[in-house]
Amino acid sequence: MLKYFNEFAKSLRLKYNRAQYRNKKRRTVIPPPPTTTTTIYRQMKFLPPTKPDTVVTRYSGFGQLETYINNTKQNMVNNLEKIAHTSKSNLTAAQKTAMQQLKKVRHAVIIKLADKNLGVVLMDTNDYVTQCLVHLTDNKTYRLIAKYPAQDIRRQLLDTLANHKQVLSSHDKRFYKYLCEPTNNTRVPRFYGIPKIHKEFTKSPPLRPIVSPTLSLLFPSAKFIDHVLQPIARSYPDYLHDSSTLSVTLQDLTVPDNAILVTMDVTSLYPSIPQEECLQVIYNELHTNRHLLAFDPNLVIKLLHVNMNNTYFTWRPNLSTDKWHGHGGTILTHHCKYIYVSDIKQVLKS
Repeated sequence: MLKYFNEFAKSLRLKYNRAQYRNKKRRTVIPPPPTTTTTIYRQMKFLPPTKPDTVVTRYSGFGQLETYINNTKQNMVNNLEKIAHTSKSNLTAAQKTAMQQLKKVRHAVIIKLADKNLGVVLMDTNDYVTQCLVHLTDNKTYRLIAKYPAQDIRRQLLDTLANHKQVLSSHDKRFYKYLCEPTNNTRVPRFYGIPKIHKEFTKSPPLRPIVSPTLSLLFPSAKFIDHVLQPIARSYPDYLHDSSTLSVTLQDLTVPDNAILVTMDVTSLYPSIPQEECLQVIYNELHTNRHLLAFDPNLVIKLLHVNMNNTYFTWRPNLSTDKWHGHGGTILTHHCKYIYVSDIKQVLKS
């Protein structure tokens, strides 16, 4: 609680000083053009705010603000001490019993959020592992490997960025460093599944396979690619941001009586996307929409190629350390997938 209060107090100080600063009219801050690397970098939260936004200068009246913060903090501490002695559990007796039972069998069950945000699912661990293996034993898509080639992936990434280092560093050296040196605590992407309870099943629901690249070597470059492709995808007339956007769009849609409604679905969309064909589609769209880009299309394509050719991940049921290599389409960015599918739809329409 005190941590959140300290953040609140910091925001008060910043707001107070900014207000005083504007009143004194000491300077006018002109934001950089929206196409510069630094602006895009900050929009992706790669960079900390610039100094003019964070420097705290003490103006007259600052002592009154500090007095208010200190008094409020002390009152909060006193109230928290009282609550600690009088607080009651917010769980019913039945809920407490259920929690105790779950603790006893925590290794026998897997708790996952359901696909389509349909709630929380408790699955038998053995059933969960079986459903994961339904995907991982598909030899056309996945392959078990002996070792994660971290050094080889890093070399490919650095070689790609080296050819564009001068351009990237000319805007902001932190941007180049972010792409080539993600973090000291990189990890292998992780595979897991979320239950599709909206599908028909007998004993246990099927799983939607997910590969989480967070904190991996290629995660910063994948995030960068998705950010660059976002304005292109959003320029399409059929772009839908989310399910809510679809609902609003359908409300204003008039369907003629003689219309034929058609729907289609793709089984295992990400693994089904052919790499070279997808790269060619993205390449064409990057050059067609060059006016929407702030970066060299060749850099984006090369980084995408590195990402699509290094789709390694680990799967750790019961704390095992198996490493796998998936099809190139298993770790595509969201907007990359959207652009490729949109191209297919245009072909079908024609």
